[in-house]
Amino acid sequence: MHTIKSGYKLESPIGARVIINGREVDYFSGTGYLGLQNHPTVLQAAVDCIRQYGLSTASSRGGYGEHPVYSMLEKEICKTFDTEKALLLPSGYMGMAVLIQVDGTDSDHLFIDSDAHFSVWDAATAAIKPITPFRHLNPDSLLKKIQIELLHGEIPVVISDGVFPISGEIAPLPEYLEILKAYNGRIYLDDAHGMGVLGDH
Repeated sequence: MHTIKSGYKLESPIGARVIINGREVDYFSGTGYLGLQNHPTVLQAAVDCIRQYGLSTASSRGGYGEHPVYSMLEKEICKTFDTEKALLLPSGYMGMAVLIQVDGTDSDHLFIDSDAHFSVWDAATAAIKPITPFRHLNPDSLLKKIQIELLHGEIPVVISDGVFPISGEIAPLPEYLEILKAYNGRIYLDDAHGMGVLGDH
């Protein structure tokens, strides 16, 4: 096995085997866990969409950029996850940041799993709220941190991955929810790595 260093160029679609600088190698990077990025149906749908609408949305969705493709995709996402609403963002990395900003309150105190994804940490840091890490997947540590760190008038918000991307570990959500009942707290969950892996919804 060879380690690929920066400066190498990917010259094929992403998959288990890729071509980098003219050489076929095993590929253990990227985030196309379900392999949909090269699925013929997905590729054909993208081609058809580009032929019909081109590459530009003209503006932001709030301006003149509302696009029928967004609405169609959001409806399909709602059906897949059995939810009333869905919101598309330019990057999954932004998901937690948007959630904290839109749903958060001035009283929130963020309690974050110490091994949470970089995007989750970045979102918490950008929120400019109190942040307290707790030991990875450890409800006892979470409870102790809340008991020690939560100030009067603050609301605990637990932030975690649902499925952790490197280890495949699953957050103990029932235990977290039980702890939060006494504090009227909330959980913000990044479940990007659970999609298509843990069953329906």
